[in-house]
Amino acid sequence: MDNKRRFYRLLERYVNEMNKESVEAWYGEGSIIKVNNVTFTQKTRSIVIEITIVLGKIISETVMNEKMAIALISEGMGYFFPELSLHVIHSWDS
Repeated sequence: MDNKRRFYRLLERYVNEMNKESVEAWYGEGSIIKVNNVTFTQKTRSIVIEITIVLGKIISETVMNEKMAIALISEGMGYFFPELSLHVIHSWDS
């Protein structure tokens, strides 16, 4: 596994295992957040993370809010790259 893929998995483990209660409380039982791509930009000193929020058993409009996922990703990125600004692109799956 290359370093980039290892970083994806490390970030996913932080969000889905260490904060499992928060993810499931917000998006429903069995929900997870997958990291699809991470892009670093040198010019603007920022990082762009593409995520997919995979919803659990109950899917409704009330759980389709990306704010919790962005907050958890931001918190995790603070440990790895605190000096970079963060941009998150999200999509939904079931």
